[in-house]
Amino acid sequence: MWHRSRNGSAWTADWESLGGIFSSTGSPPAVVLSCRPVRVDIFRIGANDQMLHKAFWDGAAAAGGWIEWEDLGGIFVSPPAAVSWGPDRVHIFGLGTDNAMWHKAWDGSAWTADWESLGGIFNSPPAVVSWGPDRVDVFGLGTDNAMWHKAWDGEAAWLPSATGMVFLAWGLTTACIIRPGMVAGGVLRGWVGNILVVSSPARRLQ
Repeated sequence: MWHRSRNGSAWTADWESLGGIFSSTGSPPAVVLSCRPVRVDIFRIGANDQMLHKAFWDGAAAAGGWIEWEDLGGIFVSPPAAVSWGPDRVHIFGLGTDNAMWHKAWDGSAWTADWESLGGIFNSPPAVVSWGPDRVDVFGLGTDNAMWHKAWDGEAAWLPSATGMVFLAWGLTTACIIRPGMVAGGVLRGWVGNILVVSSPARRLQ
């Protein structure tokens, strides 16, 4: 992986190698997010189909700002999806060899010990978004070509259940989910093909 950065006025002169050996499973190549100022997190599927993570942060100045690639384990058949709902909070998702949705989280000091199965059987990579603190919404297309949704609102359990999903729409023939986006008032709008799905802060789905 190669990297260039911009400081607000100009790009760095040269590309910087970040190293790593990756799997073709991870195309598109990487997911990048920032969970606070002076922090960048990169996720990519490795050569052994495991989840790899690399981060740039001000506390790693001795290493040029970047930490080494970190093996988060798992075996994945899809590119990753990642989101941050607040400072030093990161959630990462991917499809396992069982085509279920799997999840791991960072709380600012450590990753959860194990990958957590969120259930489902999917034929598309996950899409995930956060519209506020303590809120994560994840979407996927099932093998029935329906769009399914799951939410986490800061409590100990996922909604509607640990491995359950909320049905949103039938008869979708595309395996591509366009990443949902947030609009004013915390209302989430996601499109799959020509299907518009709306989720309000009260978790009402239309």
